[in-house]
Amino acid sequence: MKSRSQGSSVPLERRERRTMRSTALVVLLFALVPPIASANVELRSWSASPVQAAGRPYYEDNGGSLCAVSGPDFCVLAADTRVCHGYSILSRNHSRILFLGPSTAIGSCGCQSDTAQLWRFLQQQLQRFRWEGRRHGDLDWGPAPDVHSMVALLAQALYRRRGAPFYVQNVIAGLNRAGQGRTYCFDPLGSYEAVPVACVGAGRPLLQPILDRLVCTTEGKKLVLRDLSADGVVEKVKQAFQAAAERDISIGDELEIAVIMKQPAMTDADQDEQDLAADAADAVGRHRQAVLAARRAPRAGARIERHRFRLRAD
Repeated sequence: MKSRSQGSSVPLERRERRTMRSTALVVLLFALVPPIASANVELRSWSASPVQAAGRPYYEDNGGSLCAVSGPDFCVLAADTRVCHGYSILSRNHSRILFLGPSTAIGSCGCQSDTAQLWRFLQQQLQRFRWEGRRHGDLDWGPAPDVHSMVALLAQALYRRRGAPFYVQNVIAGLNRAGQGRTYCFDPLGSYEAVPVACVGAGRPLLQPILDRLVCTTEGKKLVLRDLSADGVVEKVKQAFQAAAERDISIGDELEIAVIMKQPAMTDADQDEQDLAADAADAVGRHRQAVLAARRAPRAGARIERHRFRLRAD
């Protein structure tokens, strides 16, 4: 008859074997945990918080440099056309300027996907404005939104996304209702400031001091624009971008410049001819006469010129 110690030796050996197997499985599992955890981190980085996920940034800076100069009756908006990803060039002919009306334009640089989404929203709001005009019985109801209206719209759109902000730096340039040039510089959260010279983007540390020296002068503690014409400002902006392109690899290929200038106010005779032509061309609703009467007041128009200059390409 077996003793208690001999009888219990068999279960003890089995328990030792089971313990060894469990230890081996645990060691194997811990050996596989780091690759699985890293894979989960990669997945969470694209699907979790839009600001920061697992230590990896969600946004991407695609480069770009912008500057805008406002004069007494004109404004100049300039931007390069190179889109970068690190040291790689994604595009050499990308426009960073979007016209929001006959006298207003916006320039954006930063994350290209956020820029496209923001521009799409602004275009939808402009289309909604036109539809509201048609709903009121006139195909061309009311004046086009001026620069102040677009500044308010952009500020509200950026502030509404303050929880997951657009990684975009914006500049709006245009003419107000009096035909004076205005330039507004924005931060990603919607705060803005009216300045005579605005520079944003990768080349701002190089462009801002150059343009302050070439285009502006100081009157006490105030920075004002020199007595320059629109063509003179275009030449100064071109020189500033050429100097910055020699020192920054993210600036290059082409320089796109948009010039918005004031046109003389229409006379009463020209206005009457346009009103008669509009009446003969189409018959609109009952609001037509009231709208035409509101348009009798002389107003200033805008003329837009676009230029392209070659920068270094490497």
